[in-house]
Amino acid sequence: MLDSALQFGRHLFHTQIVVQSLTFAIKTSVRRQRPDHSNNRAFPSGHASTTFAAATVLDRHYGWRVAVPAYVMASYVSASRLRANRHVLSDVMFGAAVGVWTGRAVPRRHTRAGYSWTPTPVPGGVAVFVTRIQPGLQSSAVALRLTFGKNHMEFKRGDATMSVEVGAKAPDFTLPNQDREPVTLSEQVKRGPVVLAFFPAAFSGTCTTEMCTFRDSAATLNKVGATVLGVSVDTFFALKAWGDAQKLNFPLLSDFNKDVMAKYGVVNPDMIGLKGIAKRSIFVIDRGGVVRHREVLEDARNEPNYDTITQTLATL
Repeated sequence: MLDSALQFGRHLFHTQIVVQSLTFAIKTSVRRQRPDHSNNRAFPSGHASTTFAAATVLDRHYGWRVAVPAYVMASYVSASRLRANRHVLSDVMFGAAVGVWTGRAVPRRHTRAGYSWTPTPVPGGVAVFVTRIQPGLQSSAVALRLTFGKNHMEFKRGDATMSVEVGAKAPDFTLPNQDREPVTLSEQVKRGPVVLAFFPAAFSGTCTTEMCTFRDSAATLNKVGATVLGVSVDTFFALKAWGDAQKLNFPLLSDFNKDVMAKYGVVNPDMIGLKGIAKRSIFVIDRGGVVRHREVLEDARNEPNYDTITQTLATL
């Protein structure tokens, strides 16, 4: 009983963080004026999204008998926002839909066949990168993107092919390096620009050439205070052996569960029979966490444009 209550508490807390982040991202993209002209953060209703998310988590944990009063309360709160002239009906309805979707999606992260997903602000909207992880099976990933124009809204779904664009905030993450120490992107960019380099596999020819090129460019990178972070699906054991053999002087991160690759949209569905490894990709990220250069190579035999990386770093 206690374990069930603790799990419910974790799900509720996590759901509220995600739904508020998602609601805020949409509000700042749409910037719809409130009916009372108090501000331009009307769409969607945050009160509706948070209360309906909580009701949905109750429904998933304890069933509809417990959830009905919560849904009634959520409806009452939403209606009160209409009566107070803070929202129009579409604000409330979309907010409720965001809350229900979040309440149903987030708890699945903690189930056996879990979902790892992250809402990420992008120019003109919000992208949600979703990875489904099943024990013993290949992880699958999709990218969902919601963009807003002046008089329209567009929704797209892709097979993890939507990448983080130049000018967008780089999705944050924490991954273990080759020494099994956690490395967090948001902490790294505080020290200087980051060259985030996804590569298919350790010990392969082109990947070795690429990483050794970054190793040999240490003097140039140090001039601008930049750090290279190599990322692949290899275990940290393999990355440690490879890094030591090549004397690589920067962190090699293990994205074994493919969560970060999905966030950045660089999952390669099939490379000569190897499914779900990283496309060779470069993201140059400034101190503010914004992507300033992006290069995603479809042919893993090709190397990135090192001159463009250097030129971009020189402007930061």
